[in-house]
Amino acid sequence: MNEDKSLKIQAPHIINIQNRKTMVLNGVEDVVNFDEYSILMQTVSGTLSVDGIGLHIVKLNVDNGEVIIEGEINGMFYIDESEPPSGNKFFRRKQK
Repeated sequence: MNEDKSLKIQAPHIINIQNRKTMVLNGVEDVVNFDEYSILMQTVSGTLSVDGIGLHIVKLNVDNGEVIIEGEINGMFYIDESEPPSGNKFFRRKQK
């Protein structure tokens, strides 16, 4: 059987936060940038930023789209590249 590896099944984008200390994400395509205060990821639903203190990536598997983050999670937001940044950062949705 000839498999076409260029066809990629899009994983669902799921976020699970446990006690603001552990975040499990699915549907992550790439980690763009990270430090102990912010992690920027490209997901199947857009660019996502996670803010906090002492953040570190415990698990990164872009083959299956899974990322696990630990640390003090203070917020998250989706970035809409077509509009200027605003002060409202929590769960800002991408405009269609």
